[in-house]
Formats: sequence, structure tokens, C-alpha cells
Amino acid sequence: MTRALDVNARVESSPHAGHVRQGVGIPGWPCSSPAEGRVLGVRPSVKRAAAVSVAVLVPLVMALPGRAVAAGPTCPSAREPLSADVRDRLLSQTVAPDAAGTVPTGPESLLVRRTLLYATRYIATTRWPSLPARHSAKIGLEAGNEALALATATEIGGYNATSVGKPLSFARALGVVLAVTTVCRHGSVIQNGWGAGGGRTVPRDLHAYSSPHTAANIGLGAWLLWPHLSPDERYYVANMVASEADALLPIRPNYQFDRIGREIYPGDSKAEEDAWVSMALTLAVAMMPDHTNAKRWRHKEVEFQIASYSSRPDVTSDTVINGGRLRDWLRGSNIRNNGTLRNHNIEHPLYMAAIHLKLAAVGIYGLTHTATPRSAVFNGSLVYGALESHRYPSPPFLSPGGTAYRAGSSDVYYPQGNDWGTRVL
Repeated sequence: MTRALDVNARVESSPHAGHVRQGVGIPGWPCSSPAEGRVLGVRPSVKRAAAVSVAVLVPLVMALPGRAVAAGPTCPSAREPLSADVRDRLLSQTVAPDAAGTVPTGPESLLVRRTLLYATRYIATTRWPSLPARHSAKIGLEAGNEALALATATEIGGYNATSVGKPLSFARALGVVLAVTTVCRHGSVIQNGWGAGGGRTVPRDLHAYSSPHTAANIGLGAWLLWPHLSPDERYYVANMVASEADALLPIRPNYQFDRIGREIYPGDSKAEEDAWVSMALTLAVAMMPDHTNAKRWRHKEVEFQIASYSSRPDVTSDTVINGGRLRDWLRGSNIRNNGTLRNHNIEHPLYMAAIHLKLAAVGIYGLTHTATPRSAVFNGSLVYGALESHRYPSPPFLSPGGTAYRAGSSDVYYPQGNDWGTRVL
């Protein structure tokens, strides 16, 4: 039996107990204005839906089928044996995701589902036509993202064996193998592993520190596959996420500009980095709400989310977001007053759209039916409005000039080109 997934307005205004849940723009979306709803992907065209990661949207638009537990081996190269007491203590603080619901039939939902099936078919037939052995050397770190796509399709209800060309059981087993293998190579598990816990220090420039983003993607995929993991594997997943979140507690967000507007990183906004860092903290809070560090994780999550797409006026603003004034949260800014930004030393709409990294919190918290901090959607309307309405004149910008997003077209206009390729949505 399924029940409707509650994705109505659940954006909190304070990080403390007894907070007020408020704000709704587009029905069914936790946002404070129609523009903030649209930046989450509610747009009747390819580019608006594609601007938000499939893994974030799908948990909000599909249903969860019945699942059975499948045990698997523990991490064979773990630096020390795992005791049942340690495992059970952490797992007692961990909750399972719940994405049960009905499948909407609107155009955006169908587009996301179709896009996910294309990705799943490539992963399950071209990348991995047969099931690799767990911990195979052929499985690289990028396989964690593949596990997330597979888990989203198999566990949220969007899988179609006919379209993919492989049975559900194969795709699910493949997702488990890829997720567990990448988790078992994390620094919290093995000596000199990737990410936090591997003896590394967090660099000053967070552009060189992507493990929170990587761990969040892998962790989210593994979390969706929770019913199909053994207790030991669940422990390693939760411990990886907790290790990444703990490593961020003493770290402050990066800013392109300081409080008085001096440029710290010329031509290089730190919006994306701060947003991807926040993802690991979001997942940690959602997965482990009863963890000893959960309140500290939430505070740090809000700090990074607010910083990521902060503008100069925000630095002196008395507006209260999640229990604190913006002027107290912020030590600088990362976008212009009009919502545009400069990254890689060019005007870069792609990095404006990267706001989806912090908007991922909406989907993640939706899996536990808990409120999303307002910081996750902070300045979403400003950034989306700039993508839709800010005009770049030609010259000096590339012909034909105009707005990044254009009505009736799936193409994105890049005023100074795109160093990731101009076909990127």
C-alpha cells in the first residue's frame, strides 16, 4: 500500500525546536515564491527541469516499491575489525529513508523519469553489462554517482526493465556493488582512503576539496539502497557520512568577496564549492538526526548554504534566516546584487544553475518527512530570476546576446562561452 508523499511547504524558519514551518510558492514545492519554485525545476521545458539534478528531483516525483533485505560482505580492507557494539550504536542513531508515494504524471515528472531511465540504461548495459565483483579494481570512485542513479531508479519507483534492457534485480544488485565498493575505500574505513578520515587536512580553497560532494552522492545512493545492505555495510555508509560532516565542523565557507567587497578570489566565485560542501552536512543531519553532532552539523549546514549564493547587500542585512541575522552568518559574498556571478574568469550561467547543489536538501529532507532549512532555498529566486531575465548585450558578449534561459528553447546562452562545453544544460 502506498501513501502520497508529503512534499508540501515544509521550509523551516529556525534551526531550533519549535520552529515555524512556512512558505509556499508553487503547490507541492517547499519555496517562498514562484521563482524559488521554478529554480527547483518546475518549468515546462527541458532546460528548467534539467537544471536540477535528477537525483534531487526524482525522490519528490515517484513512488517506492516493496523491497527485501539482501546481506553482503563487510569491507575486506577495513583498518580494524568492526564490533557489533560500535555498529549498533551508530545505527541506532540512523533512520531509513521513506519515499513511498504516488507517481505524478505531469510533464516535468515524466521528463525527469525519462532522463533517469536513459542514464540507467547506459550504466546497466554499456558501462556494466555484467555484474562486477564487489571491491573489483575496475570500479572507480565515479561509480558512486552511477550507484546513485541506479538507486534512484530502482528504489523510488522509476525503473522500467523494458526500457533499460535489464531486470530490476540486476540494476539493484549493481547499485549495491558500486555503492559498497566506493564506500569501503573511504578514509573512514581504510588507511589512506579517499576523503575525510584519510589523514588529509581541509585546504583553504575548497575548490580543491570535493570529497563532501562525492560522499554525499555515494551516501545518498547507498541510503536509498538501505533495505538491501547488511548491518555492517549500513554502518560503513553512515560512518563515512558522519566523518565527512565532522571534518567540516571547524571549516568556514569560502567567499569571492570579503565583507567590504574586496575580491579574495579574482574571477572565481565560491558559490559552487560552498553549496557542494553543504550536501554532506545535509545528508548527515537527515540520516542521523539523533547523532551527538547533529545540531552542530545543522548549524554548519546553514552557514554554508547561506554563504554559497550570498550577495553584497546580504552581508549587512538584518534579515533573520534560521535563527540568525544574515550579517551575523556572513563574512563575505559570492554573487552580484542581481544574482549573476563570474567563475573561471567568465560570466558563467552554469555556476548560477549550480545552486541545485544546496537545493538538494529539499529532496533529501523529503525522504524523512522533515522540514528543510530555509537557508537551502535562500536567494533561489534571485539567481533563477537572473538566469531567466538578465540580458547580456552583444557586443561585448557573444552573439546574439540576451538571457541565459530562453522561452521555448532547451538551449542555454553562455555570454562568454562555457569551458565545460556549450551543449551543457
